[in-house]
Amino acid sequence: MNWIYRIAPLVNTVGNSWWKKGRVEPRRYIFDHELLFFFGGACAIRFGETEYICHDMSWIIIPPGILHESVAISEKVYRFWIHFDWIAPEVEDIERSLFVYHPAKVDERFFRRTPDFIPVDDYGVIQGHLKASEADLIRDLTGIADTRWNHSSEFERGTCRAILLEILIRLFPDSGDSSRPLVTKSRELALKVKEILDTLPPQGVNITKLLERCGRTYPHLCRVFREEFGMPPVEYMNMLRISEARHMLESEFMSIEDVALRAGFESPAYFSKKFREAMNMTPRQYAEAAYRRMKESGIRGK
Repeated sequence: MNWIYRIAPLVNTVGNSWWKKGRVEPRRYIFDHELLFFFGGACAIRFGETEYICHDMSWIIIPPGILHESVAISEKVYRFWIHFDWIAPEVEDIERSLFVYHPAKVDERFFRRTPDFIPVDDYGVIQGHLKASEADLIRDLTGIADTRWNHSSEFERGTCRAILLEILIRLFPDSGDSSRPLVTKSRELALKVKEILDTLPPQGVNITKLLERCGRTYPHLCRVFREEFGMPPVEYMNMLRISEARHMLESEFMSIEDVALRAGFESPAYFSKKFREAMNMTPRQYAEAAYRRMKESGIRGK
């Protein structure tokens, strides 16, 4: 499975700032992950002797538990950040800090470690650069996230998770096996059959002959439909007809024979058989139960 679809990110805070050349954020540990975007200039992020240079339109994800510092190396650089967890914790820590500055004491139990399935370098860092065609969209998304997180309701804050997920998906378009289609040919064919069945009139249709217009034999269509939906096309059509029959039995005073024919069944006996299989009661019992419910609720039938 594409690893990006295994995440369920939780946003912890969102923000932005303009930095002038030489501004430093002192060495610190973060407890979650920090996604940083840089626009208009560059920053250096230092992990001991290792330095990551983040140029205009670049991004970096800093992992928890690594002592690091940041410094602006351009005259002016705009930084946008999201602190997040790759997967929302089952139990949220009470008043959990996002980071502490060195040499504060650090309780390593509170670090939200990177899941093993996410590809990172030796420091646990992920770094990349935006294409020019992507930069405006990412800036729009980050701007919306900042507004919703810092200037909106708690409900609007919740939507920042969806924005972050979209951002991450766009940052990692090739993070899985691109040779595997999102919709297989078999699923596509099964969905096409379902679409045809959903739009059929209930009566006077030869389903077998109609579906063979899809360019496949009925046995083949039957197999792929069953694999996708758990029943053959004829049984699915019967379920649609039973749903229509249930509506008539609940809302109209009609004989069982008339309901069966209007719903598209070839005979009342076959209708009763399929109805009992689906509902564990006969059509008459279902109609009587519906009538009792109407009387108890004070609803009068026509």
